[in-house]
Amino acid sequence: MKGYRRKSGSAVLMSALALCAPMVGCVSADGAPSYPASSVQNPIRLEAGVIERVRSVVIEGEKTIVGPAAGAVIGGVAGSQVGGGSEERTIMAIAGAVLGGMAGSAIEKGVTRKTGAAYTVRLNRGGELVTVVQEGAAAFAPGDRVHVEYGAVTRVVP
Repeated sequence: MKGYRRKSGSAVLMSALALCAPMVGCVSADGAPSYPASSVQNPIRLEAGVIERVRSVVIEGEKTIVGPAAGAVIGGVAGSQVGGGSEERTIMAIAGAVLGGMAGSAIEKGVTRKTGAAYTVRLNRGGELVTVVQEGAAAFAPGDRVHVEYGAVTRVVP
């Protein structure tokens, strides 16, 4: 065919990974004030307390099958485009699938990593200390009166 140019394996692989990245980023956040559907019509217990300490934390990214699977498929397809004979293409497809799976896992973990705050709260009843980690910037400071909300998700609320 006139005008047809075969892409190199690295160009195919980079194109495939670029297409994969947006799919991995479609993970929904579970931050306040949203509640999971399982919370509807279920009682949520509150305990009053005072913030003792606030620390900034990193919430590690999620590891699901989506990132590695998408990366493996894309890497396998891209790898199969490299090489001359069918044996070479098979080897490159396997190598592409392995490397693509590893890259997909790393992309997913990086995209889903978040910052958050760890609140240590002294509960009014009994003086017990509890720590609750929440996504996002710190909304409370030491000395603030808060409630620890125990439900499908435990969180600190005003």
